[in-house]
Amino acid sequence: NLVALAVWRRDHRRLLTWLGGMLALAVAYIPWVLAQARFLGTHASDRPYTLVPERMVTIVRAGVESYVAGMTMPPRYLLAGTILGGLLAGLGLLALARRPRALTVLGGWLAASLGLWWFADPLMPFFHPRFLMAGAPAFLLLVAAAIAWLARRVPAGGVLLAGLALAVSAPSLHAWYTDPAHQKNQYARGLAAIAARAQPGDVILLHNPEQECLFDYYRPQGLPALTVTPGDCHTLADAQRVLDRLGGRYSRAWLVTYGDTHVFDPQHNAEKALVSRGHWAAYRSYHGYY
Repeated sequence: NLVALAVWRRDHRRLLTWLGGMLALAVAYIPWVLAQARFLGTHASDRPYTLVPERMVTIVRAGVESYVAGMTMPPRYLLAGTILGGLLAGLGLLALARRPRALTVLGGWLAASLGLWWFADPLMPFFHPRFLMAGAPAFLLLVAAAIAWLARRVPAGGVLLAGLALAVSAPSLHAWYTDPAHQKNQYARGLAAIAARAQPGDVILLHNPEQECLFDYYRPQGLPALTVTPGDCHTLADAQRVLDRLGGRYSRAWLVTYGDTHVFDPQHNAEKALVSRGHWAAYRSYHGYY
C-alpha cells in the first residue's frame, strides 16, 4: 500500500483500482477472522495492554537477526552477523537519501513490519520472529542498495561487501543442514509408534486442533480420533467432562499433544483428566512435539 500511494498518488484511477483490490482482500479475510475470533480471544494475554519501549527493542533485534541470519545461526556468530546486517541496512538508507520515494517506501515498509507487531504484541500470548517476515524483502533491498551504492564508487569494495553479506549466511546454512535441533518435527514417527502399539478399543485424542491437517496425512489406519480443543481444557473439570462424554467406549487413549501447550493448555488439564480417569501407562516425547 505504501508503494501504491507513493507511485500512484496522482493517478487516481490506478490508486482506486489498487485500493479496491485491497478492500476485496480484506473482505475475503472476514471468514478467517470470524473463525479465529474465539481462538484470539481465548489466548490473548491476561496482562493489561501496555506498550513497553524495551519490548520494541526486543522485536527490532529479533527482526534484524532473522533477516540477516535466519533462525539457525549459531549463537557465537549471531551478534557479529546482526551488527553487520544492521550496518548494511543503515548504509542502504543513507544511499537512498537522494531518492526520497524509494527511501519512504523501503523505510516505511520495514518500520511498519516491525512497528505493527509492537502494537499487537500485548494482545498476543507469544511472539515468534516469523511474525516479522513481511519486512525481510525491504531489509534485503536496503542491503542491496548499500552494495550497489558502494560498487558504483569502489567496485572492489562493492564486491567485498557483497561477499561479506553472503558469508553471514554460511554458518546459518551449515547449521540448518547439520544440526539435529533444526530437523523437521517427528510427527510421522510418533504416529507410527502409536500404530505399532495400538489395540482394538484404542482412541487417539488430538490435543490442539492445529495438528489436524498433519494427522490426516499420517493417521494410523483403523484408529478413531477425536480432537481436544482449547475450550475443552479451561479447567480440569472441563477436561474431565470431555472424557466423560466418551461414555466408556474406549479402553485406552493416546493423547497426542502438538504445539505450544502454554498457549492452549498451560495447566496440562487434558493430561490430568486422563490420569484421574485411568492409569498413565506410557509416555514418549518426539522432536517438535510430544
